[in-house]
Parts: sequence; C-alpha cells; structure tokens
Amino acid sequence: MKRRKEIERKWVLAAPPPLEDKQSDEIRQGYLFSGAAELRVRRAGGRCFITVKHEAADSARKEWETEIPEWTFDAIWPETRGRRLRKRRYTWREGRHKLELDIYEGKLEGLIVLEAEFRSKKSRDGFALPDWAAGAIEVSDDPNFRNESLAENGLKGLRRRLEKREKKPRPDIEPESPVLLSTTEP
Repeated sequence: MKRRKEIERKWVLAAPPPLEDKQSDEIRQGYLFSGAAELRVRRAGGRCFITVKHEAADSARKEWETEIPEWTFDAIWPETRGRRLRKRRYTWREGRHKLELDIYEGKLEGLIVLEAEFRSKKSRDGFALPDWAAGAIEVSDDPNFRNESLAENGLKGLRRRLEKREKKPRPDIEPESPVLLSTTEP
C-alpha cells in the first residue's frame, strides 16, 4: 500500500502543450463517496487501484492507495454510477517537479487541467509555471475542480466561474486565448 501526503497545485489550460513525446494512460475512475474523505476506484492503463483520501490539518491531503485485482474493480464499478469520469493523463518531469496533464473526455470534454506535485509546501509555494502554460488559471483552492466534484457535478457553471476570475498577466509572455471549456454548455 502506498501512503503519502498530497501537496499539489492545479491550473486550467486553454490548450495542451506538445505531447508527442509524453507518456500517457487512459483513466477511468469512480467515487463511492466523497466529501471531507473520499473513496475512489481507478483503472489506469492495465492496472486497477482503490484509494482513500482525506483532508489534513495542514492544507495537504492524506492519501492511501493500493492496487486491486481487475475483478474487484469490476465488482465495485457499478456502485459509482453518476460519480465517474474519464480522462487521458500525460505524465512527465519538468525540472524537479512531476507534472500531470489531464485531458478530460465524455461529459467533461473540453477541460484540460495541469497538476504539479510537490514534496514540500516550500517547493509548492516557489513553483513557477512553464512558459507554455501562459494564461493558465489556478484552481488549486477551488473544490469544484477536484476530480470527485467533477465526476459528480460535471462542468455546471465552471465556465462562468473561470471567466470571472482575475488573471495576473505575465509581462514577459504574450497571453494566449482565454480559457474556455466545452462549447456545449449553455
């Protein structure tokens, strides 16, 4: 079983960077319950996992994850109906940081989220986005952009929420097009 403290930051991107040389997995995940604690099952590539996460006092989240047999995933999966998501995850290291780029599918199509994981709060606080992520909108502290919320609620109202956020322009970089989600949402 893998046990760790999750320290991360998240941004919504208008478009992905070039991904030709990046490794990726197709991910299907569903939630049995969520809130202050969550229980999730995930199929990533050819492996299946069950994960428990809960809020920690220091603004990080504690996570316990273990691999499970496919038959166990298949037995639990029907119980996650209405609380599921699909995405393709690209993972790579940039400098000292692990980056994960999720391109969502299905009801979340059009949403592109970049996550950076950190070993410490100091590392998290000192992180600067790569130039290719200019114009990204940080959503680290917005619970509506947590995967369990996206799985349950979809994109309801999130485009408007993003459009209202103030972005601080970076003077050294020409801003890209504004971040827009799927055009099928009213």
